[in-house]
Amino acid sequence: MGNTQAGKTSSSTELTPKRA
Repeated sequence: MGNTQAGKTSSSTELTPKRA
C-alpha cells in the first residue's frame, strides 16, 4: 500500500515521499 516500489506513482508520493 505505498511501500512496494519505493515511489510508485501517487500512493507513495502522498503517504511516504521516498522518491521526492
